[in-house]
Amino acid sequence: MCNPQIVLDKIVEKIVEKVIQSVGRHLGYLFHYKRNVKNLEDQMDKLQKLRKPIERKIDEAKTRGEVIEDTVLGWLNEVDGLRQGVETFKNEKIVKENVQCFKFSCPDFISRYRLSKEAEKKMGDVKSLSENSSFGTISHTAPPPSELQLPSSKEYEAWNLFEEKINIVNSHDPLHEIAKAVCRECRGLPVAILAVGAALKGKSMYAWKSSLDKLEKSMLNNIEGIDPKLFTSLRLSYDYLQSTDAKSCFLLCCLFPEDSQVPIEALARHCMARRLLGQNPDTLELARDIVCSVVNTLKTSCLLLDGKNDDFVKMHDIIRDVAILIAKEEKGYLVKHGVQEWPETGTYEKCSTISLRFETIHELPDELVCPKLHTLMLECSSNISDKFFRGTEKLMVLELNGVTVLPLPSSLGKLTELRMLCLNECMLGDIAILKDLKNKLEVLILRGSDIKALPRELGELTRLRLLDLGDCEELEVIPNGVISKLHRLEELHFPVSFGNWKGTTANEEISKVSFEELMSLTRLSTLDICIPFLRLLPEDLGFLNLSRFFIIVGSPRSDYYDLEREGRSSTSVVMNEVNFEDEGLIDFSILERLLGKPKWSIERGGLCPSRSFNNLTELVVEHCESKYLFSPSCARGLLQLQRLEIRHCKTMEAVIGNFGNEEEKDEEIVTNVINFSQLTTLELDGLPRFISFYPQIKKATAIESHSFPPAQSLFNEKVAFPALEELSIDSLPNITEIWDKKNLLPTDQSFCLLRSLDVWYCEELINVVPSHVFPRLRNVETLEVYYCLKMEVIVVLEKREEEATNKDIILFPELRSLRLRELKNLKAVCAYKSEDQLDFNVQVAFPALEELYIDSVPNITEIWDKKNLLPTDESFCLLRSLKIEYCDELMNVVPSHVLPRLRNVETLEVRSCSTMEVIVVLEKREEEATNKDIMITFPELRSLWLWGLENLKAVCAYKSEDQLDFNVQVAFPALDELYISSMPNVTEIWDNNLLPTDQSFRLLRSLKVSFCDKLMNVVPSHVLPRLRNVETLEVHYCSKMEVIVDLEEREEEATNKDIIPFPELRSLRLRELENLKAFCAYRSEDQLDFNVQVVFPKLRKQDIDVNWPSLENFNQECAIMDESGNRIQLRRP
Repeated sequence: MCNPQIVLDKIVEKIVEKVIQSVGRHLGYLFHYKRNVKNLEDQMDKLQKLRKPIERKIDEAKTRGEVIEDTVLGWLNEVDGLRQGVETFKNEKIVKENVQCFKFSCPDFISRYRLSKEAEKKMGDVKSLSENSSFGTISHTAPPPSELQLPSSKEYEAWNLFEEKINIVNSHDPLHEIAKAVCRECRGLPVAILAVGAALKGKSMYAWKSSLDKLEKSMLNNIEGIDPKLFTSLRLSYDYLQSTDAKSCFLLCCLFPEDSQVPIEALARHCMARRLLGQNPDTLELARDIVCSVVNTLKTSCLLLDGKNDDFVKMHDIIRDVAILIAKEEKGYLVKHGVQEWPETGTYEKCSTISLRFETIHELPDELVCPKLHTLMLECSSNISDKFFRGTEKLMVLELNGVTVLPLPSSLGKLTELRMLCLNECMLGDIAILKDLKNKLEVLILRGSDIKALPRELGELTRLRLLDLGDCEELEVIPNGVISKLHRLEELHFPVSFGNWKGTTANEEISKVSFEELMSLTRLSTLDICIPFLRLLPEDLGFLNLSRFFIIVGSPRSDYYDLEREGRSSTSVVMNEVNFEDEGLIDFSILERLLGKPKWSIERGGLCPSRSFNNLTELVVEHCESKYLFSPSCARGLLQLQRLEIRHCKTMEAVIGNFGNEEEKDEEIVTNVINFSQLTTLELDGLPRFISFYPQIKKATAIESHSFPPAQSLFNEKVAFPALEELSIDSLPNITEIWDKKNLLPTDQSFCLLRSLDVWYCEELINVVPSHVFPRLRNVETLEVYYCLKMEVIVVLEKREEEATNKDIILFPELRSLRLRELKNLKAVCAYKSEDQLDFNVQVAFPALEELYIDSVPNITEIWDKKNLLPTDESFCLLRSLKIEYCDELMNVVPSHVLPRLRNVETLEVRSCSTMEVIVVLEKREEEATNKDIMITFPELRSLWLWGLENLKAVCAYKSEDQLDFNVQVAFPALDELYISSMPNVTEIWDNNLLPTDQSFRLLRSLKVSFCDKLMNVVPSHVLPRLRNVETLEVHYCSKMEVIVDLEEREEEATNKDIIPFPELRSLRLRELENLKAFCAYRSEDQLDFNVQVVFPKLRKQDIDVNWPSLENFNQECAIMDESGNRIQLRRP
């Protein structure tokens, strides 16, 4: 019989236990308040990092016009909602964290308890979203649009975009509901949303209501495939432009081809010639400045897009279509590009502006009768009749592209109102008739045309402001006296290839243009010129007042022609193959000779360079013989220098040096650090005697003075680079250290903005980054170290003061790309050094790394430390590309503890690692498993290359006591490309039993196999259904290959051939397969049954390269179709 007291005690014990557990849990919220809040913040940071690659893929998909999957958008919305919730929570925490309870000075425990409990709950939500952040598919192809528009966004996406543009964040704002209605009228079209939002931002309630009324009452029909709502919304944005200059430039942009890079320079020239700018600028330079300002306004209004650089602009194709309609209605524009026939009579005669670009046209009108026409832009390959321009007497701007005008029509000389004439890439004969345009012609562009000589008559065009002969590679003669007569020239562009100046040859039978003629061009602000010999320049000639220039001294090279481009606004000097002793120059004073020597100004309290010198932004020096490049005073005058490239100068020892001038010596000692305040790019390449950028003053020994100069650090405290972003050092054999061992000046911000650091072929360099420089390199995004044979570590740290058992963490917070190649002596990325001993007890973290490339680093036996990486370390979680080559001691690439961090890897390449056994090596399982119950997934991997791995046994395996266990499954749900080459031990590519739930290889489009001598087939039966999307199949040099597709034995005898389709295959290459018997066959007890038919519905004859032992057998087995779907036979060439 039970004792009642015992029963009661048990009941009380259980109750107390439950109470204690409950109380403990609630007290835990209070005691672990700070830890819970900190964990929530850490988990939220991790979630945001996971979000970045997903957003990047979404942007890429949208660019391709694809539709984003609902699951992905739903996940993003949940992340946004949670992020806002966490932000609200954090704000509430800040307010209540230090609140006192009642009137005593103790914390508010009730608030802390609630906040801690809420933090733990939110942390669970964050973890759940992090675990569900892998998506096999981000997007899918959009259905063909019925009208010309961007892919529609969902309503909430549209509103978020619109709200961000108009900056209305308060839902109680009176404009909120009207703004939502306006947004709905934009039909979810991003281009309309952005343009309307930019137009109405900051406008009054009246403007919003008026705009909504216009959008709602849009009664336009569907004009040329454009949605009426879209036209109305963009027209609204145009109407809200307050500047007539902005409207003019906007409409001008539609005259250029669709998707083209529109040069701002071209817009400025059009505006100047047609007098479109309200301020009536009196120089081309001022017109350009105004147009640049106007373009920025149009970009802000979302009516124009950024071009490839600051000198160009783009117009979205939909906005361009709307601009063409507005220009047609308002200004009488006619714009037709890609047409094959001249417009019909009655459609163009009253136009003011015509832009026509023909693909092919057989005949142009004999006479163009357009009495109101002031602008004509024509691109075609046809010839123009002699009286073509007879009916266009009011023409002000004429641009012909690629037109044959042999000879120039006489009617062209009658265009007395013409201010701008462009003959780009035209076939021209005698152009002397252009003298008849002398009354008003201001701009003459012959860029890329085939003229061989300028006629003397061209000197009569005395009103010319601009003469552009760029890219006229056949131009040989410019007569003496022509250029000097064009005294109003503001811009002069010679071809880079032109070097036939007076004094260049001993026997000169014809008069040639001379450099003295340039002295009369007092208004010149822009100059492109090649000076073959410096001695040709007059002593008193200096280009002191240039705002833009491209000057080549010495021999022009073919790659310089790319720099000679329309729309370029940079100011550059290039020197190539100049020997300064031959030129009679004692020191390197060429810049001062060309652009004017900086002079001391009492008013400014320092050096005052000329306008040209001050504007120099780019300097390239190649194959020049000089010990130094600048004197200290010259270097101080380079106030705007942004790019400096010095290559292959065999005798150069320093960039800045003393030339023996006592004044320079005193100046060097007394003055402050030389500051290259605007320099963003520095490249030093192929300088065998180079010792330092600005050497310390040292007395050389007798031996040193007759040999190589003494070694110094590349950079010291004498120069500063506060804006430097790109640093490239290549083939500097004397450099033993990049930065001085002593600390750089504390006030010096040099290298703090460095984003890219490349070090190549520096044989004496044993490290790249010392301790005292490392804190300055937190912004580095790209780091390359190639062919440095003595390099031991990349980052070398000073010895720690006391022994540490834990690993210090060295952080590269912004590094996105790390590339290491041919570093025969490299031992680690980072280490401490003391008395020539290296201590590797240090941890390096790369939280932003996206690309890792290691090639020919023979000493490494593992990429990642064997011990676990720190849990708080987010290294490699954003890695997208991993490439390993020629690392002979490496037996695997990815160990177990690193694998979870590589979920975002998209490209994996492993080549020529002779001892490599597996790609992924896992730790031994705790218990024996008979089935392949473990699946290792690479969810984002799109490209897998395995090449020259002669010892490879598997992609993934467990390892225990040097034994490999292959009982593991690897999945590649996103794989798009698989390339396997030079794998002599591989007998099969796929495992015999892929799991049914495994979606591997279903997205594979390219499959290439070569030099696998033991491989007898490529595709087994169980894999064939997964390869329906394969578009490219290549199999080369597999000597034992019998069939490409190896099918399992059929259960019953079949009289008809089975049909095996490759529905998407578009390219087939089969070469050097000496044992190949069939493309596809059934296999039974080592016997092949060829009773099968293979069909390639999308494969075309021109995409087949088959070196088949019996072409007849291939024709019999494989069905190849022509363009009409009819079967064809392949024949030997």
